[in-house]
Amino acid sequence: MPPSKTATGSATPTTVTHAFTLKNRWLTGAILNGNKPCENRSSEWQTGWYAVHTGVSDEKDGDPMEMHVREQCSDDSHVAMIAQDIQEGLIPKGSIVGLCRVAHALPLEAPALSGCGWAMGPVCMVISETLWLRRPVKHKGQLGTWPLNEMAKASIHHQVNQCAIAVRDHDSKYPPNPGALQRMRDANRLARSKRKLGEDPAQPKLSLANPLAKRASPVPPE
Repeated sequence: MPPSKTATGSATPTTVTHAFTLKNRWLTGAILNGNKPCENRSSEWQTGWYAVHTGVSDEKDGDPMEMHVREQCSDDSHVAMIAQDIQEGLIPKGSIVGLCRVAHALPLEAPALSGCGWAMGPVCMVISETLWLRRPVKHKGQLGTWPLNEMAKASIHHQVNQCAIAVRDHDSKYPPNPGALQRMRDANRLARSKRKLGEDPAQPKLSLANPLAKRASPVPPE
């Protein structure tokens, strides 16, 4: 479905109003350091700037999200950089540590994403720019994209003019595909309609070849 009409993505970092939460500090580091080119979600987001928040979930040895980041990073130095950021306390849990700009959304089936191990879908928000805050901002996270409280907005807006914006090439490597995006929206709309009618969108609807034909009587056993 198309993104919500409620404004969530902001035109500039200084006007950011919404955030999203990541479950693991390795994912946060991968986005802000430019390794992870997209954020995977179940629905399409508006384009624009968002605050990047890390949740408070436990991170155990061998955490699958950490392992995923380690496997997808193209160079050991990138892994070492994220690990160092975590060890130095630059990505505290329960805090916003940076911003990113969503350039556009792509469905997982888009040909450009073929072979991209970061893309897990079903909708991939392609990230074009990132920014590290100088001071983390404490905030409670939520699902999806969610509004920042006034104190957090003021703290972020005060900092961003002193922060450097890093331009990534993800939006050129994974360019927009309006056709694929519209097909995804149409398929989602059809699935929602079927659910409203009580049909299972995953199951094909069976029908008789001739709906007017009478069902044949069972043949009695000999």
